[in-house]
Amino acid sequence: MPKIVQFLLILVFAGFLVPLYAEEASPPNAEQARVEQRVRAYLDALKIQDLHTAYRMESGVLDGTLTADAFHRRFKSTASVLLDYEIQKVTLESDQATVEFSGTYQYPQLHEPTTMPRRAQWVLIDGEWYHKSGQRQAGAKPRTDPR
Repeated sequence: MPKIVQFLLILVFAGFLVPLYAEEASPPNAEQARVEQRVRAYLDALKIQDLHTAYRMESGVLDGTLTADAFHRRFKSTASVLLDYEIQKVTLESDQATVEFSGTYQYPQLHEPTTMPRRAQWVLIDGEWYHKSGQRQAGAKPRTDPR
């Protein structure tokens, strides 16, 4: 077999291997998919107002900075209702993720739903992604329920 034919066969064979290797060598894409799946579960829970499920996806649950009562009050006190969302971008940086999405909300005072860009921080804790709960400032006392 002439050397040029061997060379061309090697190039064709290598052309088939490169895409296969590239797919396996892209763990960030797999991790981005994991983040996106978790974000979708969180936003879907908010859409149907399943606050119990959404609360369990908050990082503050794990470190004790967010109580179920405070979480529920936060969502019950807002007049908006999440109707739909679209994730535009997931940016990973080690154990942190920034998710950019647009949310369509219904406000009682407006007749038409409003779509707004949003950005959410997520954090990897013990192998699972959690929505990064708002952090209290150092020395700040937790708010007490005025009831």
